[in-house]
Amino acid sequence: MSFIHFLQRNKLMPVICIVIFLLIVGGTLLYLWQSGFFELVRNIDELKAYIEDLGAAGPIYLFCLQILDVIIMPFIGGFSAIAGGIVFGFFKTFLICSGGIIVGSCINYALARYFGRPIVELFAKKETVDKYLNSFEERKKTLLFIMFFLPGFPDDLLCFVAGISGIGWRFFIFAAVLGRPWGLIISTLLGTGALHIPFWGYIIIGAAFLGILIISWKYGAAMKEWIISKFSHKHHHPKS
Repeated sequence: MSFIHFLQRNKLMPVICIVIFLLIVGGTLLYLWQSGFFELVRNIDELKAYIEDLGAAGPIYLFCLQILDVIIMPFIGGFSAIAGGIVFGFFKTFLICSGGIIVGSCINYALARYFGRPIVELFAKKETVDKYLNSFEERKKTLLFIMFFLPGFPDDLLCFVAGISGIGWRFFIFAAVLGRPWGLIISTLLGTGALHIPFWGYIIIGAAFLGILIISWKYGAAMKEWIISKFSHKHHHPKS
């Protein structure tokens, strides 16, 4: 009996794979922290200068940065798109970052599809996973597509949930390609300067953002539940 067969027979392979995955993620994060990467990505000017210094490797760096944003560092996406917009312009940055988001989404989906719930619950609470997984019991394709389009939903987590929901590769890629990149448009336009906002405009945007934040805090959960119930509603047929 081979060692691999022994592991599979005793159901140890998923555990070992998850441990290896955690070691890779942990090692990557440790390396990035020691290299000063986290300070770099939080400063748009420094990130812009760093990408410019990379020359021809800049687009590859931005692409990988966007993939990391989807998988393990969901706080850098806006900064990377803005910095990319400054260096490469709108169209090129949008294509690079969109590609990174789509590839990162597929990686999340593949991890969940291969490892199952244990890998998903490393990134979210069991109750949160259950909520979205239960909502996918019916009309899951429609609901996933709508959630990708609308703001306020945890798109990166939804990629994991889709992987354990029975949604196939073909539809997932279709939904990710059409639904995920649009949030990059504003960030990229801000970086290029094409979206010029005067001082008073920032005041209005700030007030609007504050209003949205208050509404989201008070009614966000109810709005999400309404959307989920609306599109995942189970039709009960009366007994004859």
